[in-house]
Parts: sequence; structure tokens; C-alpha cells
Amino acid sequence: MIRCAVACVSLVLSLNTWANQESTDNYAFGAELRLSNLESMFSRVELDKQVYTQTTSPMLDDIRVFNRNGQTVPFTLINVYDKAENKQQFDMTIYPINKDNLIAETNDSHHNYAISIHGQDINVNIDQLHNSTDKYTATYLLQVPTNSKINQSISNFNLSFVPQAENWQATADVFYSSDFRNWNNVASNVPIMTLTNNENQVLSLIDISFRPYSSYKNWLITLSSQNPIPALAHVTASSNSAITNNALYPIDVPLAQFDNQTAIYTLPNIMPIKEFSIELYHAGSVLPVSIYYKANLNDQDWTKLEDRIIRKTDNYEEPARIKLNGRLIAALKFVAINSVFDEAPKLIAYRNKVDLIFNSANNAPFILAWGAAQPKTAALPSSALLSARDSEQSLPLAFIGNPVKLAGKDVLIVDKETKSSIFADWIIWVGLIAGAGILVLLAFKLFIEVKKQDE
Repeated sequence: MIRCAVACVSLVLSLNTWANQESTDNYAFGAELRLSNLESMFSRVELDKQVYTQTTSPMLDDIRVFNRNGQTVPFTLINVYDKAENKQQFDMTIYPINKDNLIAETNDSHHNYAISIHGQDINVNIDQLHNSTDKYTATYLLQVPTNSKINQSISNFNLSFVPQAENWQATADVFYSSDFRNWNNVASNVPIMTLTNNENQVLSLIDISFRPYSSYKNWLITLSSQNPIPALAHVTASSNSAITNNALYPIDVPLAQFDNQTAIYTLPNIMPIKEFSIELYHAGSVLPVSIYYKANLNDQDWTKLEDRIIRKTDNYEEPARIKLNGRLIAALKFVAINSVFDEAPKLIAYRNKVDLIFNSANNAPFILAWGAAQPKTAALPSSALLSARDSEQSLPLAFIGNPVKLAGKDVLIVDKETKSSIFADWIIWVGLIAGAGILVLLAFKLFIEVKKQDE
């Protein structure tokens, strides 16, 4: 009788194992994995564009590794190490340059000014910095604090102005010098402005980026406008590390719909987006936009993200980067504010890079498979697969090789879900119910026999 009970339980477990057995037939796409070290217990795979854009799960739950016997191989997914941005910042000391400190004027374009810097009088020579066609101009000498050492190249100024009720805009020129006499231009006619949108929110474009220049502590900024310019209150200089952040993977986002007021972009699938960049095509362009997103293409309404002023001063200026911090995104929409699109901007989305680590010790060759109609995670925690001594980044690489034909895109259509999976679920439930009934019956019979023996 006990043997019969064990047999029933084994049957149920066998049915469950059979019904949930993984197969490459459940996956749309596949590729060979080429090992660089045949002796290593584990190998690391850097996922590529085809995997990121063809998976159906934002969290990459529909990824598997199969060995030569068609069996799944244990694996884990890890985010690539994201080192904190290495940025050096300075709060610049600001000295207004105006008629109050003018000491000599040799001609209409050549002026000398006396500036007291840390108790020492400095003669600042300025030659033809202003645009003569503008009615209002303002010039400021900017100094890196004396106790600050420049370890990286300065490449950006972020400006703060005394608040002003009216909208305003101006252009800025930036110069540097080693002797307060010979000034070299690094940025010209950079648009800066503060505007108020229809929701009474203030939009500011008050940063200036330029090609990095190191070891210079003396800077000039000149502002020009046809209207009054608010006073400059604060300047933060920043120096970005030249090290490229390789923890983000770029995804080109194609344009789906466009007119002179609206640009809509759709991602290849729903993704957790860390940030995206938007770049205007023409230098000298400025465009205020409202930014919206959808987490699912089936959503009826767009969710507003923010309003932003996008600018492209020249071909050296970096595209505007907008943080999303891993928000799920299926589509993005940009609506021009009191302006029009001349051409649809270029949009690139960035998601965290993910590496796959799998047990590569036996049964090579291996196939990486992805794309399933109903993805279910199978990735193990890294602590369950790797020991504390294993360094993830030092593991030998396995490379994604030639494509392997698997089930194809038809397997992704949920309406064509295979009858075998439904049949398997039905068998499991029947088996579980039958097994439970048999166990109850056996228990009852045992109870009767024990009772008879007691009598």
C-alpha cells in the first residue's frame, strides 16, 4: 500500500516535470554561444542589440541557455557595474566687469579694468568682446577658487540669475586666459533663457557646454540681448571625466509619427529606460517641448514627464540628456511649445547593460534563446550560481555568434498559444486531484487496519 502511495506521488511529480520542461521550440530567436575558454566553469555573455530589442519581457525573463542535449543550463543576469559619475565641480567667484572698475579706455573696443582678487589688484584687459548690435550687454570675470586644484578639464558652466518676472533670453560667449590680457574663445552665441509655460512653470536653459580646457582659472562670460538681462548670481563650473560610461546600452528609437508640432517615437519593445538623449539636427536651434511617455502602446492616454528647452549651439554640444531612472517606456512624444519642428530630433534611449553568466563547463556547444509569448524568469540569484571568490567581470567571455533558427515570431503571438501547454496544465490538475484522492483513501484504509489491530 505504501508502495502504491509512493508511485502515485512520483507520477504527479513526473507529470509536473514533463509539463514544465523547457524547449527551444518555446523561443522565437536564438544564436550560438562561442566560448573563449573551454575549461572555465562559468562564462560571461555581453548581451547585444538583437537580444535587448527582441525580448518580450522588460526584465529579460524570456532568456534561456540550452546545451547540446537541448537542456536548459543554470544562469544568472547581472547589471553591469555602474560607477558613479566622476565629476569635479567648483563654485566660481564672480566679479562684475563694468564702468565702476574701468580704469582706462584706449579706443572703443579696448578697455582696462582694475579688479581686486583676494586683496590683490589685477589689471584685466578686454578687447572687443561685445556684440555691438545688442542693446544690453553684461560681462563677468569668473575665478576658480584659489584653494581648488583642477584635476579634470572644465567643460560646463551652470548659471543662476536673480529672479525676474518677465521671460528673457540672451546669448553668451565664454573665454579663458592665463594672463588676464589674451582671451581665447571657447563658446560663442550660446542661447540662454528663462521662459514660463502655459502651466505657469518656469523653464530655464542656463547651462553652457564647451570643449574641455584644463588648467585655466581665469574665465570671462559676456551676455548680450536686445532686452534687459538679469544679474548673474551664481556659476558652477564642472569637469566631466573622459572615461566613457559603459554601463548603459544605447537603443536608437525610430520615429513613428511626425508633423511640425508633434514627434512620436516607439521603442522596439517595453524597456526600463535609464535615460534618453534628444538632439536637434541643425546648429543654432532652440526648441521648447513638452515630453510625454507611454508605458504600454495599448494605453489610451499619455503621461506627462516634463517640459524642457532643447538646444543645439554647434556640432560640439552634447545632446540633452533626460533621466528616467529605469521607468518602463514603450513610446515617447514631444510636443513643441509655441514653436514648430523643422525636422524630427534624433532620439536615443539608454538602458542598463545586462550580462549573462552561465555554467559552461559541460555539454557544449550552447545556444542562447530569447523571445517567448509568456515569459517566466529562470535566472538564478548570482549568489546561488557563483561563489564569493568568483569575480563577475573577470570571467571569460562567451560571444554571441551565428543565428540559430528556432520557433520564429509565430511563437510570440499569444492567441496561438500551443494546445500542449493547456493540455499539460489539465493533466497536472487531474493528476494532483487523483493523487490527493488516492492518498486520502490510503490513509483511511490504514486508519481502519490500525483500528482493527487495536481491537
